[in-house]
Amino acid sequence: MNGLALIASWEIDVWGKTRSAQAASKEQLISAELDTLYARQSIAAGVVKAWLAAVEANRQILLAQEMLTLSEKQLALIQVGQKVGRDTQHDVVTNQIAVKNSRNQLLQSEQSLNASKRALEILVGRYPAAEIAVVSNLPTEITPIPTGLPSDLAERRPDLKAAESRFRAAFYNVEVAKKAKLPSISLMAGLGVVDNNLLVLQKDLQNPIWGITGRVLAPLFTGGALEAQVEVKTAQQQEATVQYAKTMLNALNEIEGGLYADQMLADRYSLLNAQLADQQTIVELQRVQVKVGKGNMYQLQQQQISLASSKMSLLRLQNERLIQRVNLHLALGGIYKI
Repeated sequence: MNGLALIASWEIDVWGKTRSAQAASKEQLISAELDTLYARQSIAAGVVKAWLAAVEANRQILLAQEMLTLSEKQLALIQVGQKVGRDTQHDVVTNQIAVKNSRNQLLQSEQSLNASKRALEILVGRYPAAEIAVVSNLPTEITPIPTGLPSDLAERRPDLKAAESRFRAAFYNVEVAKKAKLPSISLMAGLGVVDNNLLVLQKDLQNPIWGITGRVLAPLFTGGALEAQVEVKTAQQQEATVQYAKTMLNALNEIEGGLYADQMLADRYSLLNAQLADQQTIVELQRVQVKVGKGNMYQLQQQQISLASSKMSLLRLQNERLIQRVNLHLALGGIYKI
């Protein structure tokens, strides 16, 4: 007897178990895609901050070189003054220390530039040789943040939406575990061909056979495995709920803290900028005093060193503002134009 049969089975999704499993898989896929998007945004923010650090260090080197040059000129004046009896050895040593401090500041700035360039090269996929070129000035214009930002900006963050999708997936997984305890109904259809030369008289006669049957399967003795699976999925759902709430609070904290820090940094920048303008005025007045013979070059150079030091402080604050704006951009989900 020869035979060929084709049998197909289809389980009827009466309770929606398959639909719940599909929904859970879809939410898990969405969360994975959103995690990838957030990772890309984080990398992009890291590249910008590394570039800003390199630019700041490059500018700091120029200011440190200026301070070192002025300190060396002061030391030369003091050494001449010692020879003519106007200054003492104590004055010479004090200025020597100032020169060493200025040289140390220059070395620190050079080291910072080297490290920043290497970090930037790694982020852009280049060999860390500290050879990447950067400009010498930071952006000075920062767009003011408009008042009344929409409250739904936080909900557009990829990491928050990913946490929400994981929560939904966990909910659907609980439904799948609960519905696994219910009976399953399936249909089976078969088609076959039998050829028995002992039973038929005609040559090559084919005998098709077909049929449809149904069955109901219900879990009876599972040793508590299905109930335990429900408990596991419920615990995972509770964990996803906590993680979603934690992510939401973290997002709101980053946004509120970022907005406050942005305003404080702007106020500090205005104050330090005004202070720098006053110091520039003092330098100009001291230069006039030197020209008319009422001041000395040493005092002028000291005022110039103080001015350069204030410029370094302003530069750090300027970079801090830019980095904070990048952080705020990321906190708002990467959709707010800065």
